[in-house]
Amino acid sequence: MKLLQLYACIASISMTFAAPLRKRQVEINDGLIANYALTLEFLEAEFYRQALAKFNTCDFDAAGFHGVRENVVRIFNDEKAHIKLLQGLSLSVLF
Repeated sequence: MKLLQLYACIASISMTFAAPLRKRQVEINDGLIANYALTLEFLEAEFYRQALAKFNTCDFDAAGFHGVRENVVRIFNDEKAHIKLLQGLSLSVLF
């Protein structure tokens, strides 16, 4: 479900900026900025989720990155918190 939201956000932002600026001026508002930020947070969280799914602690240690996986877990949790914050913003404030 979250991945579907991510694709929907990317598609809507892409379509907004795909129109030639001479024909249509894009009004940048708080809602557009918040949606852009949310899209970036989804991308970042997915990057860290995939890294954690693919590499375990032994893989990090074997590569010489002792204790780094715990930092990646911490960053992943921060990204999830950012998503939760941005999703919780009141739409009436943004638009």
